Amino acid sequence: MTLQEARRQGLWRLIPPIQLFTLVDVILLTLYFWSEANQTFLLTWAAVTTLMAALWWAVSLRTVPSTGWMVAHAVIEAVVFASLLVGIFPESSPERAVVLAAFATGLLAAGGLSKMTLPAAAVAFTATFTAGAGFAISRAPFPDLWVPEILLVAFGLAITTLVLTMSKVFDARVLAEAELDKQKTLVSHLLNEFEEGGSEGLWETDAQGRLTSVSPRLAQLFGTTAEELVGRFLMPSEQKILDAGVPFRNLVVQVALGGNRWWSLSGRPLRDDHGVLTGWRGLGADISATRLQELEVLRLSRFDSLTGLLNRHTFRTILDDLFVAGAPADDHCLVLIGLVSFKDINESRGHLFGDNLLKEISARLLKLLPATVVAARLDGDEFALLVPMKGSPSETWKSLEQLMTELESPFTVAGDRFEAGFRLGATFWQDATSTEWWLRCADLALRTAKSRGRNQMVLFSKEMMDTFLLQNNLREDLRGCLNREELFLVYQPIVDLDGGQMLGVEALVRWNHPLRGLVSPAVFIPLAEDSELILTLGLWVLEQACLQTQKWPQDISVSVNVSGVQLRTGTLALEVDAILDRVGLDPGRLILEVTESALIKDNPVVDQTLEDLKKRGIRLALDDFGTGYSALSYLQHYPFDKLKIDQSFVRPLSQTDKSHALLGSIVQLARSLGLQTTAEGIEDRDHLAVLRSLGCDQGQGYLFSRPVSGSEIQKLLKQTLW
Repeated sequence: MTLQEARRQGLWRLIPPIQLFTLVDVILLTLYFWSEANQTFLLTWAAVTTLMAALWWAVSLRTVPSTGWMVAHAVIEAVVFASLLVGIFPESSPERAVVLAAFATGLLAAGGLSKMTLPAAAVAFTATFTAGAGFAISRAPFPDLWVPEILLVAFGLAITTLVLTMSKVFDARVLAEAELDKQKTLVSHLLNEFEEGGSEGLWETDAQGRLTSVSPRLAQLFGTTAEELVGRFLMPSEQKILDAGVPFRNLVVQVALGGNRWWSLSGRPLRDDHGVLTGWRGLGADISATRLQELEVLRLSRFDSLTGLLNRHTFRTILDDLFVAGAPADDHCLVLIGLVSFKDINESRGHLFGDNLLKEISARLLKLLPATVVAARLDGDEFALLVPMKGSPSETWKSLEQLMTELESPFTVAGDRFEAGFRLGATFWQDATSTEWWLRCADLALRTAKSRGRNQMVLFSKEMMDTFLLQNNLREDLRGCLNREELFLVYQPIVDLDGGQMLGVEALVRWNHPLRGLVSPAVFIPLAEDSELILTLGLWVLEQACLQTQKWPQDISVSVNVSGVQLRTGTLALEVDAILDRVGLDPGRLILEVTESALIKDNPVVDQTLEDLKKRGIRLALDDFGTGYSALSYLQHYPFDKLKIDQSFVRPLSQTDKSHALLGSIVQLARSLGLQTTAEGIEDRDHLAVLRSLGCDQGQGYLFSRPVSGSEIQKLLKQTLW
C-alpha cells in the first residue's frame, strides 16, 4: 500500500461517523434556529446538507474515493456549512450568535482534525470554512468585529498547523509499518534460505558435533576467524541432543566459543544416501544480552533486591517442598528474627540508614550461618531461617542463642556505630502440619518475644496457639455481642474519704458469653482495641452509663474509661456531645478517664480532643497514674482534673514505709497542681487510715463496695460507706 492510499483509507474509515454527526448537527441547528431564521432557507440548507451526507456515505460504502473526490467533497462541505453562517449569522440575536460561533469553532476543529490523514482535504476544508465564516461575521451588525475575525483566522491557522503536524506523524507511522513489513518479508526470505541449507550465520559439524564449516558472519559474531572455530565442539554440554539425530529449533545453550555466551541454535541432521548421520547444519544467533536479562529477572523473582537474601515467595516454596518431600520429624527448625523499633530507626535516622542497616544485618547473618541454613528476608525488618537439626533440640537452641549474641554486637552503618536490638521466635518441625501453620507457629513465638521486650528469644509452645485461637474466637464472638445483648454495666462507688459519702461511680463493662460465662475485661478489651471494635463498644458504654446516671441524684457523677483508639479518631468530642444531648445529662456529671498508655506518643488529634472535651465542661481524669512512662509530663501538658492512683501503690501500704512516702508525694503533687486524687484498690481500714492521713480526697475499692448493678447503687446512695 502506497502512502497516498493509506492516507485515503485513513479518511475513508472516518466517513460514516462524520456523516452521522453531520446529520445530528443539522437536526439540532434547524430546531434551534427555526423560530428566528428564515424557515425556507433553513429547510433548504438542511435538505442539501442531509442529501450530501447521504450520498457521500453511500459512495464510501462501495469504494475508497480518490484524493480529488475527497478534496472536492471537503470544499463543498465547508461551503455548505459556511452558507448557514452567512444566511443567519447577520440577523441573529447576540445569544444565537454565540451558539453559531461555538458551532463554527467546533466544526472548524472537528472538520480539520478528522481529515488529518489527507492534508489536502483538511487544508481545503479549513481554508474554505474560515473564509466563509469570516465573511458571515463581517456582515453582522455587532461592534468590534475585527476581534472575532482575527481570532477566527488565528484559530484556522492553528488547526491547519496542527493538522499538518499530525499528518506527518501519520505518514511516519505508515512508512514505519511499511518498513517493518519489508523487514518481515526479508526475515521470512532468509529463514526460507536457511531451510534450504544456505545462509550467513550457518554452522556445520560432523556426526560427533565438531565444527567443520563456519560462515564468515558466524565467525564475526564469535569475534574470531572461521579457521579458529573449525575442529571445536559446538555444544559439548548438549551432546545428547545431537546423538538423538532429530532436528531442533531455538535451543538455548551456553557455549565457550568467543567467551561464555548464550546462543540460540537451530539445526537439522545431515545423512548420506543410506540414512547414516554424517553431521549437522544449522543457524546460530547470539542471545547473550537477552539471556542475561532473563537470568536477572529470575534472580529478582527469587531474591530480595535490597539484601540479596531469598525473598518471601522463594522461602515459602522451599518450605512447601519440605512438606511435599515428607521430611522426617525433628529435621528442621524454623526461625523468625525481628529488628526492634525499625520504624523509629527509619523516622529518626532516615530510610537510607535503615536500608543500610538491613544490608549489614543480612551480611552478618550470611557470615555467621553455615551453608546448610537457608536465610531469607520476609518483609521489612523480619528475617527467616530454616535450620537443619543437628543433634538434640536443646543443642539447636544453644546455637540460636549464640547466633543472637553475635548478632547483637554493634554494627557500623555509614561510619556510625549502632547497637540494634532483636527478637527471635522459633518452632521445631513436630509443631507443623503445613507451611502456613508452621509459619504461624513461628510468628506467634516472635509475637510473644516482642511482648517480653528487647533481645528476647521464645520457642513456640502449644499453649501459645491455644491462646491465639481462643483470642481469635473471642474476637469473632465480640463482633455481635451488642446485638445479642451480652454486655452489661456494673458500677463501683467512688467515696469521699473524709465523710464516707458516695460522690460518684465508675462504670465498668462486663461480657456474659453464652458459652464461656463471664469473660474478663482484661481479655476482651484489648481484643476490641486491636480490631477497633472499641469504637462501637466505647460509645455504647458511655451512653448506657449516662442513661443510668440521669436516674440518680444530681450530685452523683459517673466516670467512664475511653481508649486511645477513641481519642485518635478526632470525633470523640462530637460523639460525647450527641450522647449528652440525647440523654439530657449535665456535662459536669461526666468524668472521662484516660490511661497513660493512650498518651505515650504526642498526637495533635488527641490534644485537640481533650481540649474540646474540657471546653464542654466534661472533667478529665488520668487513670492508673504512675504505671506509664511520662506521667509527670502529661500532668503539665494535658488539662486533667483528677489523678487516679493505681492500686499497685495502695496494696503495699501496710508493708513498707516507702509506700507511705511515695503516696504522700503523689498526693502533694496533685494538690499543688489543683487536682483531686482518687486511690484505687482500698481493701481494708488500714489502707483507708493511711490515705486519709496523707490527704487523699477520694477512694474506691472492696472496702466500700464491689462493682454492682445500677439498682444496687441506688440503695448505697442512702448509706455511709465506711
